[in-house]
Amino acid sequence: MTVEHRTWLTILNLPFDDEQAWEPIITALEREHGELGPTISFEPDGSATIVVADDTPDAAHAARGAVAVVIDALRAVGRGDLYPTAVEVALVSSDELSPA
Repeated sequence: MTVEHRTWLTILNLPFDDEQAWEPIITALEREHGELGPTISFEPDGSATIVVADDTPDAAHAARGAVAVVIDALRAVGRGDLYPTAVEVALVSSDELSPA
């Protein structure tokens, strides 16, 4: 059985209807860290959630790595005014992994 950590990062003030604001961020994440399988979803309150996955040894490493790559992507596209305001990490086993 294999396991991975999935990390959810909340970014405030990144609404779905402002595609010019969020599309460069997810594009930068896919380009620089495609191996993490980054995805983005949106909440009605105007926040976005970015999810990445990795095989780090523990939740602390997963959180630190996820925050770093998301902050790097935000800064790379000129959005250093944004940052993760919440981080959640879960360990997911191969039994729970969805096929690609």
